[in-house]
Amino acid sequence: MRKSIYIAGLLIIFFISCNPLAVYAFSDTRYHWARPQIDHLNNREMISGYPDGSYHPNAYVNRAEFITLIINALNKSAEAKQLLKGEPHFRDAYNHWARGYMELAYELNIAYGDGQSYFRPTAPVSREEAVTMMVNSLRVQMEELPTADFLDRSAISSWALKPIDYAVNHGIVSGYPDNNFKPRQSLTRAEVAVLLEQFLALQGQEFHFYGTLETIDLPLKRVTIRINGRSQTFELAANVVGYKQGEVQPISQLDLPINAYFTLNTEGKLAYLYSTDKYNGGQVNLQQISLPKSDKLTSIDENVIKLTDSEISEEVKVSALDHPSRSLQATCEAMQAYDFGALTKASGRGQLVAIIDSGIDPGHPDLQETAEGYRKIVDFIDLSNEGKVNLTSVEARDGYISIGGKKIDVSKINNLSNVYKYGYLNLKFLPVDFGLKQEQLLVVATAGKYRGNFDTIYLDSNFDGQINDQNPLQVFSRDGQVVLIKGDKNRSFNLLLAEIPAKGDYIKLGFDMLGHGTEVSGIVAARGTIQGVAPDAQILPIKVMDRSGTTSLKKIESAISLAADRGAKVAVVSMGQYQVQEPEMQSLTQLLANVQKVSGMLICIAAGNNGPGLGTVTGTTSLNNIISVGAYATPEMWRTDYGWRVEEPTLWYFSSGGPAADGSTAPMLVAPGNAVSTYPLWSGQSYRLDEGTSIAAPHVAGAAALLLDASSRKLYVSNSQAIGRALIAGAKPLTGFQAVEQGFGAVNLMRAWNELQRKKYQENSLNGKQYSPNFGYGGGFYSRGQAPGELTFKITNNSDKNEQLSVGGLADWVKPKQYSVQVPAHAERAIEIKYGELLEPGLYSTFLIADKYTTPQWDVAMLQTIILPHELSKNGDKMFEEKGELGAGQFKRYFFRISENMTSVSFKLLSGDKGRVRIHIISPQGEQMVSQYAGVGDTQVIASVNMPYNRPAPGIWEVVVYSSATLSEYDLKTSKYTLQVIPDMSGKIIDKPSDNKYLVTAVPPEFKPGEKTYLTLYFWYSSNKMPASGLVSINDRLYEIQNGMVKLEVEPQHEQLNLKIAW
Repeated sequence: MRKSIYIAGLLIIFFISCNPLAVYAFSDTRYHWARPQIDHLNNREMISGYPDGSYHPNAYVNRAEFITLIINALNKSAEAKQLLKGEPHFRDAYNHWARGYMELAYELNIAYGDGQSYFRPTAPVSREEAVTMMVNSLRVQMEELPTADFLDRSAISSWALKPIDYAVNHGIVSGYPDNNFKPRQSLTRAEVAVLLEQFLALQGQEFHFYGTLETIDLPLKRVTIRINGRSQTFELAANVVGYKQGEVQPISQLDLPINAYFTLNTEGKLAYLYSTDKYNGGQVNLQQISLPKSDKLTSIDENVIKLTDSEISEEVKVSALDHPSRSLQATCEAMQAYDFGALTKASGRGQLVAIIDSGIDPGHPDLQETAEGYRKIVDFIDLSNEGKVNLTSVEARDGYISIGGKKIDVSKINNLSNVYKYGYLNLKFLPVDFGLKQEQLLVVATAGKYRGNFDTIYLDSNFDGQINDQNPLQVFSRDGQVVLIKGDKNRSFNLLLAEIPAKGDYIKLGFDMLGHGTEVSGIVAARGTIQGVAPDAQILPIKVMDRSGTTSLKKIESAISLAADRGAKVAVVSMGQYQVQEPEMQSLTQLLANVQKVSGMLICIAAGNNGPGLGTVTGTTSLNNIISVGAYATPEMWRTDYGWRVEEPTLWYFSSGGPAADGSTAPMLVAPGNAVSTYPLWSGQSYRLDEGTSIAAPHVAGAAALLLDASSRKLYVSNSQAIGRALIAGAKPLTGFQAVEQGFGAVNLMRAWNELQRKKYQENSLNGKQYSPNFGYGGGFYSRGQAPGELTFKITNNSDKNEQLSVGGLADWVKPKQYSVQVPAHAERAIEIKYGELLEPGLYSTFLIADKYTTPQWDVAMLQTIILPHELSKNGDKMFEEKGELGAGQFKRYFFRISENMTSVSFKLLSGDKGRVRIHIISPQGEQMVSQYAGVGDTQVIASVNMPYNRPAPGIWEVVVYSSATLSEYDLKTSKYTLQVIPDMSGKIIDKPSDNKYLVTAVPPEFKPGEKTYLTLYFWYSSNKMPASGLVSINDRLYEIQNGMVKLEVEPQHEQLNLKIAW
């Protein structure tokens, strides 16, 4: 008896097949007992006949043909075709037309061959082999099954017993009338057609829908079918065939209206109908609605900005500047830099690090020389034009030039040109307390070596209006000359000549008025009172930011190109742009790909200071071929720099949370995010304590310089990309933080060194991508508000070599359907991922990986990030309340969905004298508000803080409770708190009907309450009835539509199954 289902839901579509002209598909099946199944599967394009119009129903099917049918029935023919390019596992599969299908069957544990690496593709498939392959493809549990008690059971191979028991119990196959199974008997083409249709029926795939055929328009080749009270129009396939009561019925002779099961072909045309008034399937109610509005972030900023700030808003009771060297000692200890140095003698010597930032103070005593006496600053490139001075020509008369009515003695100045060039640098940007004598600094340029070739300048650094008492200054790259302008109280403004063109039209003076670049440089490579991470590395400052702290992506692009051209092995970009336009992203992507290919330079980028909210990293972190860096602090760092006792390592609350815009990993690493470093001498202080991911990124750059130093000497490896992969592979995850918050973990030099020594670097040509809501395909999976059900993960191999990878999830809720995959050269594979049910609201984040054991770092690591909110609307006006306890510097995230009918909501945090906590509230648009502290304070206890919102934006709100790092100042180790969320709603939430993008149909097998079964939903584009693609939510879990299908394993508790489908 044919099993199917009637769909008692909202809009569903059903497709039919009938042929108004020809009713005989094959010349030799007209009177065959299996003709209905053969005609059906032929019109469905799952089987085919021979060129002469025959089918040969009694011919035997070989093993290759049968496994091809199974793979096609599983909707995986595209995967098999990709494997045609690969290397077969079976020795007899070379040059065989079905080798891709055989290889995929082996990968999916459907077929194993004969145990000696032979598949025997041309051997006829036996009944026990066929049934075993089919059942294996279903991935079912076969324990505690009733035994199929055939008389010849002893003749069944041991490996086929349980599959045959399953197949018999589920109606796929039966024995012969004499109660024998005949396991070794070969299957004919007709028997395979019947077996395949039963296999499809078990999965709810025998037909596409059930409905009422209302009208037939043969001239236009169209029919109208009513499905659950709604009429749909379908085109007729040229070979459409109809059956009624088991006999062929020409479509033109049908008495309308009639009820029937329908099947469409791959073009969305009606190809087959089976007329019957009896519906024997399960009852399915489909409710189709629209998903809530997306939670996309609004544009925060389109400027590239520095990523350090004075982040500590509380009073610091100790001064880290009293002993400035201790700060970087604590950060280096956190990365095990000293252990690594002792083991390898690495100090960064021979390594050039580009500092793409705001310049550098070239006169700082800690940034002068390496231990071997080499100049630490090798050059200074200014792309910001902050130090640009346009020059004007003036002729000398009797040893003098006249500028602004004032005569300047040049009689002793060497100049081979007929003219001098002069201009002024306006020094108004220096602070008032610098004690500047006058605002205009005179610059005079001369041709010191060749006639007409300007190469030397003189600066009136003492402001006496003359230059004959000044030393000639040439470009810094030549001799490292620096000019000092003295200010009050040991302040000095240090400049250098960065650039002078031969024509002398302008010059560029190099300095750092922001201080940011000097700080970054000190962390990487200071050698003096303080020691940077790699104290013997050399640095190449490329100035792209002026004193305003902003720049452009175009300047950063130019700086990266210049750094690579100048031979830098590592570059650090401690700035970022939160929103990057697509043309900018494409340009940067191409540049970084070229840099990696040509020079291999490693680029470390700050992840952003817009935390602690998720999805707040800079737009530049989603670029390939970079390492994005977040910020953390160890207990020793807290004690050294601030004097506070913090028990465990903490992420800095300002460190931006991932993922990147495309769902990929950002930050990739975390590194020390606070340090005392070098600072420009014009400020009156040589060192400064600062915080930010801008502080973290140069720690990674310094670590890379150390590894390059050691690996080039000890391993003969000087590949920066190998170093980057080792840093990621050796990262140490921080306890209590998830992957989306910390990436792969904290930088650890000893672990990275072990990775470098243990595994040989290979260039990675593998890329992964997944489909995320509101984005599309990207470098990870990111869902706000919807748990995943089953999705695909795609891997592309861009190399000329086939790759065999192991696949797995680092959490038990990420379960690949196969654990090994071959990705042929220049091919793409798709792997199905089944996600475990996530029952509690909160953040879930881990990695899905594909890896070759022989390489450091995972070859493909896809960040998985799921946010499941508390649904406030489900509890009406009832208040949410939760008590919690956090250590110093720790935080906890909460997520709440605000519905459209919510008139107001209040977020209240209580602590009293039990702690010191505050809340960060991030709206669905990315706007962040921070409360004052609740709890103890310097003057009084504030029992609670409250942040009310009227007409809050609908969507998912993130609330982060942060416990102050200062608890030890109040003799506390933890903060105890109570979080209350008080909603106020009006009216009821009404689900909005979905649009007409999809038509959804299903014909599941008959349901048995409490028993697991399969259900296949078919999705068709409403406009043309073609199989659809995309992402849909089914009962609040996300599924990827593959070739128009979503297959579910369900366990109905009643005779009717209710499904809520949303897109």
